[in-house]
Amino acid sequence: MGQEGHFTTKQAAEAGCSPQLLIKYLKNGRVTRVRRGVYRIVHFPAGEHEDLATIWLWSEMAGVFSHETALMLHNLSDALPRKVNLTLPTAWATRRLRVPKGIVLHQGDVPKKERIAMGAVPVTSVQRKGPRDRVGVAQT
Repeated sequence: MGQEGHFTTKQAAEAGCSPQLLIKYLKNGRVTRVRRGVYRIVHFPAGEHEDLATIWLWSEMAGVFSHETALMLHNLSDALPRKVNLTLPTAWATRRLRVPKGIVLHQGDVPKKERIAMGAVPVTSVQRKGPRDRVGVAQT
């Protein structure tokens, strides 16, 4: 699954990019900081779900877009959701997270057979059997 030109600090380190080199790339304009720990390669073509890719990377690639966000991505709703809905694994329930504005977190384990890739991001499938998750902290 692509990331639409985005990467995390952890991924940069795994690819052999030192923190000093990342700072150099930031200063010379090769990459930009999108949010804490998430960066974008400047010359990479813009993607359709770029905003969602950064949220997915923020979730350490554990989240799955769900609820109203999934309906919009599947073209099953004309309404644009006011907030992005992201379901995180139940194991994350005890984590203390700094949730970005505009995101509503849900807790639930979404099996691989109940998710699909839409561009760069995972989304709950239309065939998903129903809500087995619980709403976490709603953010404004």
